[in-house]
Amino acid sequence: MVPSSMLFACIISGESSVEFDALCENPSVQYANTFSREELPSFQVFKNILSPTERKNLSEFVHNVGLSPDPISLYFHERRKNICFIKVVDGGFELMNKNHFKQSEKYNDFSGGYERYLDLIPEHLVLGSMSNLLTFFIEHLRIPVNTIILAQLQSSLIRDKIDCGDVTGQGIHTDGTDDFMLVCVERDNVNGAENQYHATLDGSQLLGKSTLEAGDGVIVKDNEIFHYVTNATTIEPIAHRIMILIHSPFDGSGEQNPNNKLGTNPATNQLRYG
Repeated sequence: MVPSSMLFACIISGESSVEFDALCENPSVQYANTFSREELPSFQVFKNILSPTERKNLSEFVHNVGLSPDPISLYFHERRKNICFIKVVDGGFELMNKNHFKQSEKYNDFSGGYERYLDLIPEHLVLGSMSNLLTFFIEHLRIPVNTIILAQLQSSLIRDKIDCGDVTGQGIHTDGTDDFMLVCVERDNVNGAENQYHATLDGSQLLGKSTLEAGDGVIVKDNEIFHYVTNATTIEPIAHRIMILIHSPFDGSGEQNPNNKLGTNPATNQLRYG
């Protein structure tokens, strides 16, 4: 079990009925959320949520050990990822031994309903360089005990000679959870890959946007708004964009989340049909 702990961060918030300021201008100032989830804005961007040491450890694992191929990335930038499931317990979280997941086609008409088997994130990374981040996510959103959370460590390989700059293959979408967090571990020689936040699937109501640099993260209320990542390009032969993704609640069963009724755009390719 990983004990609860505070994390150092600086926060910039999206629009909300509650007035939020930059709660700390210096990342060395301790930050603690005093708001309920209902009072939080639809998206919040955090600066320096990962320390340089945490980023270094995660990047070295990706480059030196490597991640498992993501089979759905045949249709966009090559992507690799490892995963882990955790369960929230009193005072922290516990690791679960599960190496596969399926997303509901109600939220992802492209790869929803398609079972993916991937390598696990090593325990020493989950309990080491990712532990503060996972604890922060749980505490910030006040996620209840017994909630199952999926964490992913993924790398997009962005090449200079490619016709499609798509990073996700989905367009504007929801992931089908209540909340998720994206954190940038490494971003070198990458142009684009801007995160956008939308009120509608057709993109007619842009709520905001952010480009996450190394160490930065964003928490999004996945059952309230949609999101999108713009195309990514590079002038180098190959560039990496390494990200951590955290989704709650998500057990990987492929069942629809009763708290998320946002839906999906139709996809040209539907992997669940082979």
